[in-house]
Amino acid sequence: MALEHDRLSEETAEKFDSKIAKRVGELSRVTEALKEWEDTQSSIEELRGLIHDPTTDQELRDLAEDDLAETRTQLEELSQKLAISLTPKHPFEDMPCLMEIRPGAGGGEAAIFANDLLRMYKAYCTRKKMRVSMMKYETADGAGDGTGQAPLSEAILEIESAGAYGQLRSEAGVHRVQRVPATEAKGRVHTSAVSVLVLPSLPSNGNEGQELNQADLTDPESDYYVNPTDVRTDVMRARGAGGQHVNTTDSAVRLTHIPTNTVVAMQDSRSQHQNREKAWQLLRSKLAQARREAREEEVAKVRRSVMGVAQMGRENKVRTYNWQQQRVTDHRSGLTIHHLDDVMEGGDQLDTVIDSVKTWFGEQEMLSLLAEEEETKMKMHNRHLSYIQLQNATMPPSEIYTSVPNDENSKEQPRLRPHTRRLFSFSGSSICVFSCLLTLTLISFGVGFHVGRKWDSWASRKAPWEIKREDGLVDPQVIIGASMYIRAVHQDGADERIVPKKELMFHFPSGYEDEGTEGDELWNHLMPLGSGFLRVPHPRRYAMPRSKKVENDIEEAEIYSVSMTHQLHCLGVIRDIMTKYSKGDKSRFAGAHGYHCLDYIRQAVLCAGDTTLDHAEIEYNADGSELKYGFTGANATHRCRDWESIKEVLIEKRLDNKTGILF
Repeated sequence: MALEHDRLSEETAEKFDSKIAKRVGELSRVTEALKEWEDTQSSIEELRGLIHDPTTDQELRDLAEDDLAETRTQLEELSQKLAISLTPKHPFEDMPCLMEIRPGAGGGEAAIFANDLLRMYKAYCTRKKMRVSMMKYETADGAGDGTGQAPLSEAILEIESAGAYGQLRSEAGVHRVQRVPATEAKGRVHTSAVSVLVLPSLPSNGNEGQELNQADLTDPESDYYVNPTDVRTDVMRARGAGGQHVNTTDSAVRLTHIPTNTVVAMQDSRSQHQNREKAWQLLRSKLAQARREAREEEVAKVRRSVMGVAQMGRENKVRTYNWQQQRVTDHRSGLTIHHLDDVMEGGDQLDTVIDSVKTWFGEQEMLSLLAEEEETKMKMHNRHLSYIQLQNATMPPSEIYTSVPNDENSKEQPRLRPHTRRLFSFSGSSICVFSCLLTLTLISFGVGFHVGRKWDSWASRKAPWEIKREDGLVDPQVIIGASMYIRAVHQDGADERIVPKKELMFHFPSGYEDEGTEGDELWNHLMPLGSGFLRVPHPRRYAMPRSKKVENDIEEAEIYSVSMTHQLHCLGVIRDIMTKYSKGDKSRFAGAHGYHCLDYIRQAVLCAGDTTLDHAEIEYNADGSELKYGFTGANATHRCRDWESIKEVLIEKRLDNKTGILF
């Protein structure tokens, strides 16, 4: 922004351009805030160097330390100012304004105080060299303030200087006064209120009600200006009455304003030139009317928002003026000063109050932008991921897996009960754990799996990664063969190996490889929350040290379901491999870690997404014994459970009938 400001300033110095000058003005507040911040940061570095310089005497070091503390406070304020300067400007920031002052609760004293505020703002504008005029001034019946001034009923100031609205819009609201009124005989303190409205003063534009001139048609700031490149012109034969000439010449003209899709057609004249001229006149009028209506709607929005904070009640106050304490307190910024007389005279202390409120406004607008951004993210998340509930499974008509006993010479071929493919449902569409994990892999990561060939050793498993392109990168889309058995443990303790007969093949769509795409945003929302599963205190478990144990947080859970932390980690690894490869880069996971995740996801898919075991992977020692809690993937298998076993585990862990798992 600073570089753009400098470049545009040089261009403006050589040749003035209103658009460039406007952009320079927009960037000025950012560059000024940045320069102040950089200067203060440099001062801090110099003071630090002075303090740590061994040649500095003690007295000078003490002074430097005092200055350093003060400068650090300034830096915090400037950091806040810089952040606020980056928020978008109000669309009417640079416009003149109208200020309406009306007495509210408090009777005659409120009318007298309204006059006091009117004089205060007129004095302030005069001191700031802002052009101000009285548009409306009405008095009310009743006693005045002792100076002969009648009580005010309503006043409207027109402040014609550019930027007046940005300077004074923070004054809108209810101003409360606490003092002994001039009409009070017993000396009692009264509390009264005055409503102040600040509205942008918009120019009529386009010489409304007057004849158009050429300047209105060529000035981009005019309501009647239409960029010819935004208009599509179609000529055609006129239709309807008009004799033979109507149907034999292309005299009809149709204009389409592409940005607004405004269409006008004209065929009244036999001359195409005249029809074109009339069509342009009609198009300009339609667009000008639409622009005026949009501008008036913006003003109406501002007025409604201002009226919301300027309700005529003392309880809706934005500022209090207390005569006895000589105190002015702004209830938005929290600033309190004891220079009431200077404030009421429109002096420098009023600047202090107004600036504090402008800073507060900037902070609120910045927080509002952050809240809108967060709301947008949540809307996107909720659009893709609704809450999940378990459903009772229906058995598939045909079996997916065939089990093979440990004793390969046995004639008996025991069969493993098929896993359900329908465990979960999203609102709007029914998706099971199997299809959920399968679809995630299919849509997001596209890793190819193939079964039917056995690996004899871990080294042979790495073989597919040795297949390289000409640039030396491994292609993750190579068909990876595996007949790694799936180890199934029955409730009676029987242990068997399952050889799947279903072949799984997936492909990688390029639409999910770029940052910022909808798929990328979906992934970023999906990953931390575990695909809508149970929330955990450290959602990015896959990035944490293995030594740190993470438990599901039951109290914070919205709904309990199967944890997919490790599956998501492996999907993230695979996604990183695919993304890097598609961009001609090598992932740091393209090795044993990556291959472990490829095989882990394959086994998880074949196990119908069973992730209910605390440690689903089992690794073996050199002597063949189980190495519990293995995570490297070497010699690891995945233990599958059938639906009944999964259901038992989930029933044990469910929260309650309302927020827990539903069957």
